[in-house]
Formats: sequence, C-alpha cells, structure tokens
Amino acid sequence: MSIPDIQSGGFANKQVLPSSVMNLVRNYLQRALDGVDGGDYTLTSKLRLLGTDKFELGGQLLYSARSVTRNLPMRAEGVSSSDWTFDPTVAGVGKAYNLTVGASLYVPLALPVDSVLTAVSVRFRGASGHGALPAVMPQISLLRYDSAAATLTSTLGSTTDASASTGVFEAAHTLAISGLSHTVDAASYYMLRIIAESGVNSATHATAWSPSFTATITRQNES
Repeated sequence: MSIPDIQSGGFANKQVLPSSVMNLVRNYLQRALDGVDGGDYTLTSKLRLLGTDKFELGGQLLYSARSVTRNLPMRAEGVSSSDWTFDPTVAGVGKAYNLTVGASLYVPLALPVDSVLTAVSVRFRGASGHGALPAVMPQISLLRYDSAAATLTSTLGSTTDASASTGVFEAAHTLAISGLSHTVDAASYYMLRIIAESGVNSATHATAWSPSFTATITRQNES
C-alpha cells in the first residue's frame, strides 16, 4: 500500500495536532525509506512499482547472495573443421565431436560480470569401441583472456577425465572444474578448452555438449 495523506489539504497555522494524528505520522514514518542513511527494511507483503514511467537506478542492483547454475549453448571459436565439428544429424542440439586425436575445442562462456565463479563443466562421452582407456585422457581447462589485447591471462583451473573403465568413459558423464573462487572481470573474456584424448588406444568421435557454469551472484552490473 502507499502512504496515505493523513491531512487532506494540509495543516492550518497553529492547528492543534491530536495524538491520533501524531501517531499516524509516527506509524507512516517508520514505513518510509531513508534515502540518506539507508538501512534494512523487511517486506511483509509484495512491493510493486506501477505506472508507465520508468524506474531509474543510479548505482548497482544488489541481490542477496545466491548460487546459480546456468547451461549454455555449445559454440566454438578458432577451431579447424578438421579437428572438431558439430553433429550434422541433429539440428540445434549443439553436440561437437573430434575428428583428430589431441585436438582442442575452445568454447566461449558468457559469464555475469562481478559474479564469483565456483565451477564450470561440460557433458562428455568417449567414442565407442575402445579396447582400453586412452593413454592420455580428455582434459578441460578454464582460460581467461585480456579483452583489449586478446592474450591469455591465466588458466583458472583444469581437470582430466577420471573415468575408471571404458564403459564409464563411453557413457555420458560430466567433466567439471570445481573449487573455483574467481570474480568475473568485465575487462576479460573466458573460454572452456576441451582437449580430446590422445596416445595409445585413442580414438576420434568423442562427443561434448552442454557447457555450464555455477556462480555466486550478488549484484547486476552492466558497467
């Protein structure tokens, strides 16, 4: 509800203010927002902003900290078509598979600025027909680049496929980098690098799809 006008037309000069009026003033002042000192306010019902005009926010929109996981479309950049390609039989699914052992696939990640990134992952399945596990198992790495210079700044984490058998490796499973604590920087961009298996017992046509990230979000920052 909006704060009502407790005295229609305003108060007259030297008008006596009874306790009932002053108590209304006190009651509604306690509901008002302090634009100078701020403070904490507990909503006991839904707060709605109605009308056709816009709501302007000079600073950043802050949230109570919450962890969110978001799935992203599988895309690739800077990859030779002879190394990795996309499944041509299922339109829109976005499954990539390798044509060369040991080849790298670079997947761009659209991450919310100022969020704290805690994990990234991708779904993966080795090609069928392995007699034994590859000597060099697939690996994923999270790469951070400087946007202005387009140069690699750091590798934030990596993990190697830990499948214990060919049956596990050739079934759908998740490759994940966890335990991260990186604040996403507006001056950087991020890539998930997937390196295909190589060495003895390696094969082509492993499949990767559905990259995702988990981050703690406390604000909406469009700066």
